[in-house]
Amino acid sequence: MGRYVDGRLPDASRIKVDEHLAQVTMRCGQSFGHQQWFLFDTVWAAAHPDLAQSLLRYSNHWDPLKD
Repeated sequence: MGRYVDGRLPDASRIKVDEHLAQVTMRCGQSFGHQQWFLFDTVWAAAHPDLAQSLLRYSNHWDPLKD
């Protein structure tokens, strides 16, 4: 098990990188859990337009039903 660093467990974090998409889940602490990051380019967004739009919308607000 990883060492605690400011309440985090770095060994519990995961990184996956493909040609046009990078995904990170970072263990932020006991109460907060994991923070997820998605980094993608326009090639990936063009191939997955609904998912790309959903991720961009989620980055602005956590509630998917909010206008």
